[in-house]
Amino acid sequence: MKDNHNKVQLLKNLAAVWEEYPNFRFGQLILGIVPDRTTLLHLNDKDFLLCLQSFNKQLNVLRCDIPFLNSFKGNNITQNIPLKKHNYSMLMETIPTNMIKKGHMAPPSINKYSLYNQVFQNSQKNIYALLDVNPIVIDENYKIVDGYCSYLIAQENNIKNVVCIIQYHNEKLIKTVAARHLKTRFLTGTKNYYWRSNKVPVCPGMICYANTAYGKALVEISSIRMLPQKDATMFKKLSAKQF
Repeated sequence: MKDNHNKVQLLKNLAAVWEEYPNFRFGQLILGIVPDRTTLLHLNDKDFLLCLQSFNKQLNVLRCDIPFLNSFKGNNITQNIPLKKHNYSMLMETIPTNMIKKGHMAPPSINKYSLYNQVFQNSQKNIYALLDVNPIVIDENYKIVDGYCSYLIAQENNIKNVVCIIQYHNEKLIKTVAARHLKTRFLTGTKNYYWRSNKVPVCPGMICYANTAYGKALVEISSIRMLPQKDATMFKKLSAKQF
């Protein structure tokens, strides 16, 4: 964009998103829009605007489409609060946060932690919204298997209890996503396909690359769920590269 008018318009769009979500620091906002620093360095203004629109759409999805956002507060957890229904069987229990063992979990990357912290902040600090996006999975000995970021965020916000998925020693659980292909002009298809998350931090509304039978393609995440490994082996992996 060499036209000054276009540059001003880009800054106005950026300012509008920042005003809507004022809790973001400037650097946090920019890295939320384009998490990869190398991509950010070489991104032209037109593509940055597309990323900004995608980022804003993700936040709107989190704020408007998660059913618990206006009903429950993250620090008012009781066992009677309903969770989103899943179409598979698994054991979920409310566990005191101080009973969960982190084991040898490595510290999460800044980008990964920032993404899930944004989910938590933009849901009015609703722990159920966060756990729906990044569930905490523990084994029979209360040791974390997945969802370490959610555990850290719960601890930092003095949340006493969290709902955890129990993984038994004979059945490994895999995080999978449902997503729709992006077509021309960023319109989405109507059919959901499924991928393993491949440790890529994702949330509903996010646009990222996925491995398909025809190579890498852009998809928009619809939902996230844990599945037994035996049911997820046929799914391809999301690419580590986000759009």
